[in-house]
Amino acid sequence: MKASMLGERLRRIFGRLWIKIAIPTALVSGLSVFVVIQISLNKSIEQIKSATQQKLLNVVTLAACAISGDEHRLALEDGPDSQRLYAEITDRLRDFRRKLNSTDAFPEHWYTLLQNHGDTSTFGLMTHPQSFTGDTTIFRDARTRSIFEDVWRDHVPRYTDLYMSDNGMWISGLAAITDSNDSTVAVLEIDWNFEDYEQSVAELRREAHGLQLIGVLAAGLLGSLLGLLIARPVRNVSEAVMRIARNRFRGQVTVPAVLQSIPDETTVLIANFNQMAVKLDETLQHLRQANTRLETVDKAKTVFLQFVAHELRTPLTGLDTLRYIAQLQELEPETEEALRDANISAERLRSFALAAERYIRALTHSPEDELHYIDQIVEHLVADLQPLAEQEGLKLEVEFSERNVPVRIAMAALEQILTPLVRNAIKFGRDGKRVRVEFHREGQEAVCSVRDWGAGFQSKFRERIFEPFFVEDIDHHSSSSGVNLAIAKVMAQHYDGSLQAVSKGPGSGAEFILRLPIVIVEDRLVRDLFDGIAADDQSASSTA
Repeated sequence: MKASMLGERLRRIFGRLWIKIAIPTALVSGLSVFVVIQISLNKSIEQIKSATQQKLLNVVTLAACAISGDEHRLALEDGPDSQRLYAEITDRLRDFRRKLNSTDAFPEHWYTLLQNHGDTSTFGLMTHPQSFTGDTTIFRDARTRSIFEDVWRDHVPRYTDLYMSDNGMWISGLAAITDSNDSTVAVLEIDWNFEDYEQSVAELRREAHGLQLIGVLAAGLLGSLLGLLIARPVRNVSEAVMRIARNRFRGQVTVPAVLQSIPDETTVLIANFNQMAVKLDETLQHLRQANTRLETVDKAKTVFLQFVAHELRTPLTGLDTLRYIAQLQELEPETEEALRDANISAERLRSFALAAERYIRALTHSPEDELHYIDQIVEHLVADLQPLAEQEGLKLEVEFSERNVPVRIAMAALEQILTPLVRNAIKFGRDGKRVRVEFHREGQEAVCSVRDWGAGFQSKFRERIFEPFFVEDIDHHSSSSGVNLAIAKVMAQHYDGSLQAVSKGPGSGAEFILRLPIVIVEDRLVRDLFDGIAADDQSASSTA
């Protein structure tokens, strides 16, 4: 129960127009902002790395040019000038670092690497306070070793991508130091620590994420404002339409201030709707006046017809005394025959007057709002008429392909429709030996057909057969039926239904088809109550 209530509440929330506009707008805008900032962030990160690599390349190129390859070789040899040269080159590198003010930008010390032997190389000169010249270093990254070898061979300065060593993650710039014979003596390496790089990237990411959050919030606000701006006028028009549906034409839809300043199609819609509401109100007033006049005329017509039918029976009452004259005294044969014919004519005229009154009452019938399962009522009516069919030697068959089909019709009205159809089929279906009543559902209509295999009628009479007092052919189904079929069709039409007759001709039987709209019972409580009443009726019928 709670799950269904929650689902219904969510359905109502997300069924609102402004939500349908706000959510997609916010999602698309927020996603666009997020993607754009993410792309810009990635480009900025790549630019930081590229700028660092380019700066490393420029510095290492200048520093390598300041070192003589011949002096570098002598500084590392065991000679009388080696210590002096070592100190001079080292001081020169340190001084170069200070002049470039690169200590803050490149806090790592500089050093040179000698010829490699596979994955290892040896440290040469360096700016470190504590020298470790002659120690071995290992190229953990194959790409870095390959770049080192390319620089040694080609004398072209290069930089690396991020790589891992024993002391962490780095980006390095490398440049060859050559002697007077243009031979490589060593390779100068300047490093950038990954921690410094990552700190710059992390700061950039924080700024980007802050912008993304602001962008998403702005997108949500934009979506909500846009949804309200579009949906509010539409909602006002929708509420006004609902008022019109309830015959309340008062109150015009107000154009929002934004749409007054910047008109668009919504402004035109509201203006046209307000004009339409005024016209509808005027038209409704005229229709009400016309309807009042028509009701007066219709009432006068009904009263007149009832008066005529009643007054038609009044003089016939006096004619009833004629039938007793023959009993009081003997009459001439001619006089007795004339009195008999007069009695027969008077009886027919009385039947006509009574049938006319019944038909007039059917025409003026007011539909009653009653819910019933039509299949159950059909079943009860057929059961009541079963003895009549057996008396006529007919087999009355019933078939239901659908159960519990609700329709909105008074039970008495349904009896006035179905009872004449079944009686008619029994009366004129004697030759066919059986009458069949079928019930099924077609889309949103309940269909009940009554079929016989008896007398039938000409197809040209399929519409006129429902006319009151139609007796052109004494053999067709409406003979002696008076107004029963006419009343049945009128009652079906009162409840938005239809009644039609089908026959292939005399001797081929006939079929009468009743169609009534099915009621969709949406309210669960009403449906449960409806089912309970139907079950009680069925139980009571079974007990009886």
